[in-house]
Order: sequence, then structure tokens, then C-alpha cells
Amino acid sequence: APAATAPGAPGIAAPLSSGAILVGFAPPGAAAAGAAAVIPPAGDAVPVGATTARADAALVALEDGGAIALGDGAPARYVPARATWRALPIAGDAPVGLTGHGAVRLDDGSVLVVGGHDASGAAQAGAWTFRPPLVGPFAGAATATPSVADTDAPLDPLDPSAVSIDGNGWRLAGRGAGLGSWVVITGPTFADGVLEATLRPTGGFAAIAGFIAPDRFDAAILVPGQPARVERHRDGAVTTVCTGAIVELFPSDPTDPIAITLARAGNSFSVTVAARPVLTCDLPDGERGAFGLGPIGPATLGVAIASVRR
Repeated sequence: APAATAPGAPGIAAPLSSGAILVGFAPPGAAAAGAAAVIPPAGDAVPVGATTARADAALVALEDGGAIALGDGAPARYVPARATWRALPIAGDAPVGLTGHGAVRLDDGSVLVVGGHDASGAAQAGAWTFRPPLVGPFAGAATATPSVADTDAPLDPLDPSAVSIDGNGWRLAGRGAGLGSWVVITGPTFADGVLEATLRPTGGFAAIAGFIAPDRFDAAILVPGQPARVERHRDGAVTTVCTGAIVELFPSDPTDPIAITLARAGNSFSVTVAARPVLTCDLPDGERGAFGLGPIGPATLGVAIASVRR
């Protein structure tokens, strides 16, 4: 049903790390289309840069947070940090014009492509493997430095229309009254891990751990003048698990950066802002998931650098 709201004639879809869905191109039997869009939960479709018009192609989500479009033209990779597509080089005798083929991501992160028909309609018996950068869930670390030149930053925003790039780099706008917008650091997923980031917030923001889906994650909420708190999001319900110190150390100038650290080890969950501890609490039943960041309410959040590690 969501695919019907996207531009063009979308017929295929792939889930993204942020919880949004990438849709685009044309279903079998329809004329080729190149339009694509990202659909966040309970949001409007956001058009993203299109590639070659394709019909009866395949769209496969990758472990590093992107997706690959295969068939009816040269393969292309969707880059979430820039909401754009990048052409991929072709190695060996890999086909560029297949339609109706099968494509699936394997457990090692590579994509297997099988069969299909060539441009003349002849059935093909070949099989090929696409191997993207294997920065998957079992990687030990990932770092994003989303400067203007870093188009491969491992970041996947829930809503690409909330992202802007200015002289200070990559910036994410808030949505709604609470945590309605976020970015996930793609690739590694941890039960225990550390998130470190240098940020430029204009107001409150959240540091996210154990992100599995838009309704399943834990978040440290940091709003100036309010006690730091940990919220647990589960199946539409939000519960405050614990609270900490009043959050005070925010820059007076939003172009000035601050450093934050979120660490989770066993049941221990701790947060520091500008090297000052603001929250330490027990948070049982931590789940293996991604880490992320997001502005609170109408604030914006600039991300200079963000990294996760075991």
C-alpha cells in the first residue's frame, strides 16, 4: 500500500536501516520508470534522486544501510546519507540488461543474482555475485564524518527531506513535538557498545541504542534545563526507565560543537555531555541493534562526526 503513494510507477521495495522503506522503478508488465522515493512510517513519500529507468528489476537492501538496484540497465547503489544513487562498476561478464531475474542478500552480506532474460527476451542460466563493502552487523566499528565530500557516510535518516548540508556540514531537522526524526549509524549492531559523537544541536536531542525498528529502541533524551532521561520505545508505548542530572552544558552558539558519549555494557547505561556525566542507570534486557541520533521537537542537530564501536 505505501508504494502507491510514491512518484512514478513503483513496483519494488526494500527496507532501510532507519525504519523507512525505499520504493521505486516499475513492476512486471509496466513501462520502465526511474522514479524512487523513501517512505518513513506515518509519513509522506520523499522523492530521492532517480537512476536509469527500469522495468521488472530487483531492489535489494544491503548490510551497510544502502540498497542496490539490479536489472534493465547498469546496477546502481542507493546512498542514504545523500539520498542519491551512484552507478556501480561492472566486473567480468556481469550482465547490465537483465529483467525478471532473482536477487537476494546472502548471510555474508553479498547479493546473489540468478537467471532472468536478456534484452532480446532469451532466458539466461547464469548467476553472479555482487559484493558490497561488508560493513555488516558483526563489524567491530563504524565511523561517519558527513562532510560535504563524504558521500559514503554510514548514516541513514528516517526522512531524507529533513537533511540539509550547509557550511557546517550535515544537519537533521526535527519533526513534531518529541523524537520524530532520527538518523541511524548503519552497519554494526551491538547489545553492548559505545556511541561517540561531535554534534551541533540547537536544542534537545536524543542518543539512541538498540534500534531494531521505529517502535523498538532505547533513547537517552537530553534537553537543556531538564533532567536527562532514558525512554524505552516498545510496540507504540514509551516508558521512562530512569532519570539523571539536569542537562546544562549546551553551546550558546549552535555552530559550536559538543561531544557526547553513550555507553552500554550489560545492564549499565550511561551518558556524558561535554565530558560531564549526566545519566547512569540500570537498563535490563538490552537488545542487539543499531545506534543513532535525533533532534527533539523543532530543534536541528548538526553531526560533525559519529562513531560506534564494541
